[in-house]
Amino acid sequence: MSSWWFQFVRKYVWNDERTPYHVSPGQMRKTQAHNEVFFYVVFEGTLVGLVTLGALIQVYTTHETEYLPVLGYGCFLLVALYFLVSRKSPWAVLYSASLPVLVFGVFFLYDFHPNNMYLDKLLLSGFLVCWLIYTTRLFKICRKYPDMEDASK
Repeated sequence: MSSWWFQFVRKYVWNDERTPYHVSPGQMRKTQAHNEVFFYVVFEGTLVGLVTLGALIQVYTTHETEYLPVLGYGCFLLVALYFLVSRKSPWAVLYSASLPVLVFGVFFLYDFHPNNMYLDKLLLSGFLVCWLIYTTRLFKICRKYPDMEDASK
């Protein structure tokens, strides 16, 4: 006999249709793939949108051009995320996978914040590696998306 809370976990957290993270890309249906891609786009789009908005505000208020590359990259990344959620384009996944690589490059070029301890650097680097590994799963999903069966079948 299971606990009463496990019904809610099964319904909202570990649902085969809404959260198919334990289903391999070859066995997914189109609705499962769409739900997983949509969650990724919401996650990355929120981060990129906030940074892009901050860069836009900085450029608009100070008229400095040093944030223009961040603004341009953020806008192109938001467009790529739109194509990712609407067309499931593998090229959009590759472009969105450039974000953790770029953040790694910025960290190693300009170094981490001086107040970050070793554990902070390790956790942040581990998060970026997991993010990059997850984009390979997303690439497989988008590559197999046209061949997936519909949920109505």
